[in-house]
Amino acid sequence: MMREPDEKIIKKMFAELELGEKNMREILLSKTTPSRETFYAWVNNFPDIKARYDASLAIFEKIRSGFSSFDPDPEIIYEICNLLVEPGAALTHICRMEGMPSIDVFYRWIHQNPEYAERYWEARKTQAMAFSDMLWSVASDSSNDFKDGKLQKDHIMRDRLKVDTLKFICAKLLSHMFGDNKSVTVDVSHVHTLDDDQLNNQIKILQGRVGNMKVIEHNDAAVEN
Repeated sequence: MMREPDEKIIKKMFAELELGEKNMREILLSKTTPSRETFYAWVNNFPDIKARYDASLAIFEKIRSGFSSFDPDPEIIYEICNLLVEPGAALTHICRMEGMPSIDVFYRWIHQNPEYAERYWEARKTQAMAFSDMLWSVASDSSNDFKDGKLQKDHIMRDRLKVDTLKFICAKLLSHMFGDNKSVTVDVSHVHTLDDDQLNNQIKILQGRVGNMKVIEHNDAAVEN
């Protein structure tokens, strides 16, 4: 049974969140606050608490990064997507750049708007295509495999790790091109149906075949003994 909301505790938690020093996960680690499950049950079941939590979270995000997950910036979103397609780009690094939202704020932005989400995934697909080109470059480059006539195993192992990582990313983002699983289309437009009598006859035939198989197995076992 869900514990009843404690207004005094809730008010204190939201006030602490609005200071911008701790996020809610850190606040919930305190012994004076409810468990994570209890708090989010309150948020999900009480609209007033959810509205207050969203407002406090927006203040927290503004303090931390200058952006709010409740106020998406289309220009910033498109800039991040454009940066993603550059070689070696990582979303975690981009979101640490000056003038960029935190990564959790960015993900909330794209989850709220299908247009932003589509733009993001298109950028990811373009990035995967660039990675596929990098695969061949890494795999075919043997310039550092030997040094002073000795095989550089560490370098080769590092290149193998790069290739495996790039293959994994390509397979996930472009599964229709690089994935191991292929989709199979089955045409069921022409299906032969049986009425009850025909179905019963087929069952009897199959039962007879099973019976014959058991007789053969029994005879084989007797011969072996």
